[in-house]
Amino acid sequence: MEIEQQEQTIAVVDKNGEYLSHCTKRRAKQLVKRKAAEWVALDMVRLLYDKADKRRFRQEAIERDKYTCYICKKVMHKRHPELSVDHILAKNKGGSDYPDNLACCCKTCNEEKANMDLATYLKIYRDKQRERSVM
Repeated sequence: MEIEQQEQTIAVVDKNGEYLSHCTKRRAKQLVKRKAAEWVALDMVRLLYDKADKRRFRQEAIERDKYTCYICKKVMHKRHPELSVDHILAKNKGGSDYPDNLACCCKTCNEEKANMDLATYLKIYRDKQRERSVM
């Protein structure tokens, strides 16, 4: 007879301590690893920022980088259709949403880089640049 094990659920509260929802223990650990939350009890995590903070972090990174893609150096403006923000270390690899892990990036580079680490993508990007210059 197999005994079904129910995964422990963890309460999630916002940065002010108000209850939001529950999540799995695995998800809670991911949030803590990405510096998006902290443990406040064995069965509770508190988020460290909200959507407004996240928007502010993105804008800080864009302004810090002067609207310039950190990969291809394309210069954009506030309403440029290619303007986006890249997680230098991808979120699924433990990267945070804080400005020190964000960089201004054009959509083309951001989509091509996907969740690769920067060194890997830069090698691919440079190889493409060399191929274009040879043609």
